[in-house]
Amino acid sequence: MTVKQSKPAKTPRKTGSAKPTALKSGGASARPMTRTTKTEDPAAAALLQHLTTHFPAETVAVKRTGVRNRLNVLVVSSRFNGMTTAKKEKVIWELIQSAPISEVEKAGVGFALALGIDDFI
Repeated sequence: MTVKQSKPAKTPRKTGSAKPTALKSGGASARPMTRTTKTEDPAAAALLQHLTTHFPAETVAVKRTGVRNRLNVLVVSSRFNGMTTAKKEKVIWELIQSAPISEVEKAGVGFALALGIDDFI
């Protein structure tokens, strides 16, 4: 009989220590704008810039994942209040398709989430 021993518990990470590839926050109640200084990912930076032109005072995040090197997108905007999930998805995916990045990078967006402020209430 083989017995598998459990691994020792990992030391917890400090909250907020993980930094996204590119992040912009705005609005009266949002966190201060934070961006990493690395410019290693021009596609993430270009997509972030494109999305922030459409949502200038809102929270927009673009992050490269380790899973198949995908881009993840998050937009939180009061403009999405009252929209159906399908309409929010249509808006965000149309913006991604119009972004000035390659077709390969567009196809590499693995996750895009659009939320309204009322989604948190």
